[in-house]
Amino acid sequence: MTGWTCLLEADPIPSELWPAHTARGWRVRYRDSGRVSSGSVFLPAYTTARMPLLTWAHCFVGLDGHNAPSAHGLPRVERAHLSAWLAQGFAVAAADYRGLDGCGLSPFPGTQQIAADIMGICPAARELDERIEKTVLAGGFCQGARGALHACPGPDLNYKGAVALAPPDYPAYFAHISDNPDFPADALMLVLLDGVRRTAPEFRPRDFLTRTGVELLEAISTLSVPQMRQLVAPYTVGDLGAAGSARYEPVAAALNRCASFAPGIAKSVLVGTLGADPVSPRGAAQRMCERLAERGAEVTHRSYIRGGHLDILRSAAADTLDWAIERAV
Repeated sequence: MTGWTCLLEADPIPSELWPAHTARGWRVRYRDSGRVSSGSVFLPAYTTARMPLLTWAHCFVGLDGHNAPSAHGLPRVERAHLSAWLAQGFAVAAADYRGLDGCGLSPFPGTQQIAADIMGICPAARELDERIEKTVLAGGFCQGARGALHACPGPDLNYKGAVALAPPDYPAYFAHISDNPDFPADALMLVLLDGVRRTAPEFRPRDFLTRTGVELLEAISTLSVPQMRQLVAPYTVGDLGAAGSARYEPVAAALNRCASFAPGIAKSVLVGTLGADPVSPRGAAQRMCERLAERGAEVTHRSYIRGGHLDILRSAAADTLDWAIERAV
């Protein structure tokens, strides 16, 4: 412990919040880019002398520290997926993201912040257990998948690539859920408006939202995703005054930024999608893969036929581990 430079604290996570095939789970607090952040580290039950590291980018779970996965557990479907990595001897680190770590509110979509956060936890994980190698893969689901694709590691890591499961087509999805005023309100529309107003202060959602829309926008900051969905369940898009809001220039610009890739991204990428998933449709994923290839990445796209959005975590597990083991073990 005397050798810690990034890691500040490591407290046991209750075993009921562990993925299967976990030997020990820790809630860690560590220094990252001038703030104290938090996250989870899980060590595999079956280990050799060295362990490659998966740094995992979780789906959207909320905006502030009340919803930190390191305190309340990662979503159950993600824990089930991560159990497959642990069974193969990978250590797993999962950053809470800025905002979920208690530092303000989490930006949304927050792609670049997520990319930074999932790399920021890696030094702390390696200080926690010296058997964790500098060999690192990034992986993520939904919101986290976009962040994993943008991850740019530092020179102290041997970065092997990124896995993106159901990366959202943000512009198409938010246009779909906001264009029809009679469509049931989606809590993520409010989350998006909140995120844009905090990164673009000139953007004022209260100028077009109804009184109900403004009240709900102000109410979501401490809520979990199920609580947000319950909050908006009685309303339509029109009730909130949110019709067409994804097409406002600051909102569209925030969504489009998620589609551009900076230099330094992974040179090897696996993308997994389900054919019937409206969040991550196959055609949009193919276009994204083409852009990644133009950036010099070796891209593998696996598309599965059956299931809904969450089912990608189960459907892609075997292919994902085969791909990862070939590169990192």
